[in-house]
Amino acid sequence: MTKISLHIALFTSFWAVLAVTACQDPFVYKERMSIPGNSWAYSDTLEYRISINDTSALYNLYAEFEHADSFPTQNLYLKLYTTFPGGKRIERVRSFDFFDNMGNPAGKCSGNRCTVRTLLQNSVYFNEKGTYKITLEQFTRTSPLTGISGVTLLLEDTGKKRQ
Repeated sequence: MTKISLHIALFTSFWAVLAVTACQDPFVYKERMSIPGNSWAYSDTLEYRISINDTSALYNLYAEFEHADSFPTQNLYLKLYTTFPGGKRIERVRSFDFFDNMGNPAGKCSGNRCTVRTLLQNSVYFNEKGTYKITLEQFTRTSPLTGISGVTLLLEDTGKKRQ
């Protein structure tokens, strides 16, 4: 192998490794659930199961909503339940804006479909190893609520550890 071809091979290998590592998905968990018929009733809960092995890691937890650009309200209310591996269950109610006060989409739209990603919690950690269940329940004034086609739950590894 000549000196020039060795340099080219090293240069190409360097950029290939850089490209692969730069494109790695930061999400350790990513699951999309569809809303049948784009119509979400109170009784239609979405359940996500996240397996946790590292109790010292810090994560960011996101929800990504896919909705019609003609969604009937400015926001969506959800009841969020977290069930711990030991059985303890906690509940929170949250509101998620799909549009601002002027009616502009909060997320990205293409055609008549929009996607908005919302941070549920940053620097979250899990005290117990095992499987956590995150349950989302539609809690808006209308049931069924039309215009939502899917919800993705994402858990991002921040690369940091709790002290």
